[in-house]
Amino acid sequence: SQTCGSSARIFVRKGFRTMVLGALGTLAADAVSHIAEAAPVVNAEKEFDRFMKSYEFAIEAQKLKREDIRDLMELIVDRMDMYHLIGALLLEFCIAFYGDFKILAENYS
Repeated sequence: SQTCGSSARIFVRKGFRTMVLGALGTLAADAVSHIAEAAPVVNAEKEFDRFMKSYEFAIEAQKLKREDIRDLMELIVDRMDMYHLIGALLLEFCIAFYGDFKILAENYS
């Protein structure tokens, strides 16, 4: 009776092992087929993300270029304002030099 019961247990254990291994094999096969089916979608998502990052980078680079041009134009305009002021003063002194030159007179009116 002892050998019959132990052989039945071994058979049940072997059957259980076989059933578990079979279920794991089926699960692994399903996972592999799911991964193989999902691979093109993942690649497409990565490619789209890469495209969007390069697009965003191009937008930011364009913003930087615009800021640089704006800064350069501000410098040029500020410098030209100073040149206009100096030029106007020189013109006024030249006219005053060839004219009556009343700027330095004490009773200028």
